[in-house]
Amino acid sequence: MALAARRGDRTWILDSVPVRPGAIGSVLPVRAAAAVDRLGGILFGRDRCLVKALALRDLLARSGLRTTLRIGARPGRDGLRAHAWLEYEGKVVLGRLPDLAEYTPLQPAF
Repeated sequence: MALAARRGDRTWILDSVPVRPGAIGSVLPVRAAAAVDRLGGILFGRDRCLVKALALRDLLARSGLRTTLRIGARPGRDGLRAHAWLEYEGKVVLGRLPDLAEYTPLQPAF
């Protein structure tokens, strides 16, 4: 599967990601995360962690991989700060921050 985006008259093709389940183990989530992060930065800007995490979750689900979407919050100087990240096999594959340990993950509502 190729990751591509079109904005105006420009098209970006960032990476080709295999879609066969289990074909290359954990390399797929890492490569896909890097491509989604680059593409998301081009299309949505830097601070769109939830959009990028949802896009990667959908992409990996199409390859048969289960991920965990985490949304966390922490106090900040100007109020509450929120962040979203995606985990695969207990490791952060998208949305890693230097201060990620300071975010308290919200509990699922369902």
